[in-house]
Amino acid sequence: MIAFAAKADLQPPVAILVHAVDTPKDAVYYPFAEFSPEWQAIKWALSAGVPVRFMDLPQWHRIPIEAARVKAIAEAMVAKADEVKEGERSPVVEPEEKAATQSPDRDPLDQLAKAAGFDDGERWWEHVVEHNRTGDLGIFAAIKDAMAELRQGRATPAPPRDADEPLREAWMRRTIREAKKESFENIAVVCGAWHAPALDVDATSKKDDDQLLARLPKVKTAATWVPWTYDRLTFASGYGAGVHSPGWYEHLWKREQHIIEAWMTRTATLLRSHDIDCSSAHVIEAVRLSDTLATMRGPAAGGPVGHRRCDPCHLLLRQRFADAADRPRAARRPSPRRASR
Repeated sequence: MIAFAAKADLQPPVAILVHAVDTPKDAVYYPFAEFSPEWQAIKWALSAGVPVRFMDLPQWHRIPIEAARVKAIAEAMVAKADEVKEGERSPVVEPEEKAATQSPDRDPLDQLAKAAGFDDGERWWEHVVEHNRTGDLGIFAAIKDAMAELRQGRATPAPPRDADEPLREAWMRRTIREAKKESFENIAVVCGAWHAPALDVDATSKKDDDQLLARLPKVKTAATWVPWTYDRLTFASGYGAGVHSPGWYEHLWKREQHIIEAWMTRTATLLRSHDIDCSSAHVIEAVRLSDTLATMRGPAAGGPVGHRRCDPCHLLLRQRFADAADRPRAARRPSPRRASR
């Protein structure tokens, strides 16, 4: 699958579709955008002739594990329904017990963001990493140390962030050991920051990992590349590892200067393509308002000078439609495309 990424006509956003051969409905997607670290690592490795491989727990194990989990939940729900039919009271879950069984926050970066004065982990990451043009790789070592502290600070017993987390991290360590066994010395790993502290192969014995991974269920799977969209890359779409604004991060990836001005121009072009008037004056004023608001907020609001991802577009839309509201109704241009939507 990785070799296909070298083809010129495979352009992101794309995804790898993996499904069980006997039950195709049991399927998962691994999406990639142009700015995805995994995509960039794959493209670089293929162009440089450097071996590259996937290291997460393969879906030929995860699909049957998840199927067994879903079956167990369904059987428990049926049993609970039978108890209700028989007139038995359902067991009351005390608040303390409920809190103990709840999984940790979806994004552990939220805790670091809160400590730094940001309102969410993605905005903090954007400020610390995405806007970092210095090339200082020391930030990743600092993030790894911070993740280690967060992992150690979880409640005891500490539930994994997902049910397969111990298996996934054991498989990652196995992959690193295999690479070392092949005499590779400089091994680069692209993974979620949460997993980084768990990938020290010297801190966990190979025997323990092998025992954990022994006798896992397995099914035959097939995989292919499929087209994808930025809408499906958003967290709002239901993608657990999604981001709020894929288009914004693509913009940051492609541009190093005049970021807001280019983004506003792009937005104005989109409005015009839908027969909505948006002049250069609207763009200029929206950029000025965005810069002023960002300066007032400071860096903790997101971006190098406090730009929030949504603000520039909101300001442009408000500026544009505020002007439109002041015009006589007959002067507004109807959109012939609305009826077709």
